[in-house]
Amino acid sequence: MKKYKLTDESITTVCGKKLFRIKAVKDFGEVKKGDKGGFIQCERNLSHNGNSWVYDNAQVFDDACVCDDACVFDDACVFGDVRVSGDEETK
Repeated sequence: MKKYKLTDESITTVCGKKLFRIKAVKDFGEVKKGDKGGFIQCERNLSHNGNSWVYDNAQVFDDACVCDDACVFDDACVFGDVRVSGDEETK
């Protein structure tokens, strides 16, 4: 089952990538159903497994992926071929 959906709210990065704000569709970890998260380009950027989440105004795009129980916070930008996994926190 999916844990989030892409909303209609979007931004365009300085390099021209269109990113969409995420919204939780179920409770998991510290995230509650209805909580809004940060911005991702597409669903490959944030795993539906584990408790991984993109918070605040953080951005994840290109081939980057946040998975397992990792979290990205604040105004962090994760892009390229980066993988944030395990129980890492990126701010």
